[in-house]
Amino acid sequence: MKGVLYFIGSVTVVIAAILLFNLSSSFQTEAEEDPSPVEENATVEERAQLILEALKEKGFEQVAEYVHSEKGVTFSPYAYVENDHQTFEQEKVENWKNDQSNYTWGTFDGSGEPIELTPNEYYEQFIYDKDFASAEEVHLDEAIQPRGNSLHNAKEFYPNASFIEFHVPGSEEYAGMDWGSLIMAFEEVDGALYLVAIIHDQWTI
Repeated sequence: MKGVLYFIGSVTVVIAAILLFNLSSSFQTEAEEDPSPVEENATVEERAQLILEALKEKGFEQVAEYVHSEKGVTFSPYAYVENDHQTFEQEKVENWKNDQSNYTWGTFDGSGEPIELTPNEYYEQFIYDKDFASAEEVHLDEAIQPRGNSLHNAKEFYPNASFIEFHVPGSEEYAGMDWGSLIMAFEEVDGALYLVAIIHDQWTI
């Protein structure tokens, strides 16, 4: 009888060990297949792509995590950045969807009238007005060149920043004038990249 009990106990231990091994292997496989979010040493391309995907889905809470904690993020409707353009801190970006206030974001090209829009209205017109997440062209730093009549002065505002541009070419239907670009500027803090500007660029008069 003791021999039988010993045999049963041994089998039970072996089965438990096999189940534990399989469970451990399963967790390891899932970890390999489902990598963690971009780490602190992410490249500009990796960080920007993560933010761009969040912007596409209007995931402002996620975008807020990467906004510079001290400088916030400045929004420029055109390539020429100005001192009076809106700068939002992390908390305001996080609350973007619920913010119904009208802000002055700059002036409209051509008319010179003030751009007075809610954050959601600004998003539709001057952030994600094209499918930038599927942009055909992506350029870094010095490869970003002026495309229209607007001067590019972001490097004067952010001399220590790294820039990336997502560019959607114009169509034949509109003689190429319906092109658009979304440019992000990042500054490094303790080895991590944080967003300091989102610059929209398009054909201007």
